[in-house]
Amino acid sequence: MLRATFITILLLFASRSFACECGRGLGKNFLNQVKKFDYVVYGTFMREQPESGDATLIIEEIYKGEIKRDTIELIDGGTDCYHFFAFEPGTKLVIGLESSPYGNKKDAFVAWGCVTSTLVVTENDQVFANMWSARLDISSPKISWIRSSMNLNKLERKIKRRK
Repeated sequence: MLRATFITILLLFASRSFACECGRGLGKNFLNQVKKFDYVVYGTFMREQPESGDATLIIEEIYKGEIKRDTIELIDGGTDCYHFFAFEPGTKLVIGLESSPYGNKKDAFVAWGCVTSTLVVTENDQVFANMWSARLDISSPKISWIRSSMNLNKLERKIKRRK
């Protein structure tokens, strides 16, 4: 009986280890993660075909990091804790990025899916934490501890202070 209980407990806890656990720490809002992102950029999202995995970002502003190109490739995530970019072409985004961990895509970038790493910018420069930008373990994505929207100029100032 003791052996069966031990095996059951082991299976319950071991199965959790296969889930997305990126370990980005407390404070999963965007501004708390700025220091952990390798790059923070503002740009226009583009995708040739909705079903294709080829997404690009035309960079308009780089807030953190150094990227030598004006257009970068974004890698869609899946079970590997990275963000899946389900945006309409032409959507303006502020994104916290990291260099691709994949050997065959060294020049591409990824965004973490278990923290708020992608923000949507409207035509009137309002920035919103996209509800689809984070995995299910974040109940409500936020820009800061209490805010889910903010003016772009204010966000830019806050990013520059935190990098």
